[in-house]
Amino acid sequence: MPVMPDKSPQQVEDRRKHQRYGFQVHVNCRNVDTVFSAVTRDVSKGGCFVQTDSPLPRGTGIWLEFSFTDIPVKLGSIQGRVAWSTQPGDPHQGMGIEYENVPDVVEELMDEFIEYVKGTESVPSGP
Repeated sequence: MPVMPDKSPQQVEDRRKHQRYGFQVHVNCRNVDTVFSAVTRDVSKGGCFVQTDSPLPRGTGIWLEFSFTDIPVKLGSIQGRVAWSTQPGDPHQGMGIEYENVPDVVEELMDEFIEYVKGTESVPSGP
């Protein structure tokens, strides 16, 4: 099977279903091989960008647990998949995560979270 190159941030931006909002929140990330803490650069109802110097390959399954200290919404763990990763040398290292298999109750909490985020940001985040 041929290996598809990762998409550029602009190509990913063009396909997004949900508005992204610049919002930094600590997130614990885990998959079968690794566990690490990072910070988001932006979030949406359908995914987020996780800043990390060691982005995982596209297609990698991952669990995210957002660490909120001053937000009244508790999301718990959210399953996702790496939709794209930055290339070496990119000034903003990280990976775009698309949420998967989100239970209805967590989706409702995500709606509350995004409403909170919208109230904290006046301009949507760029790529």
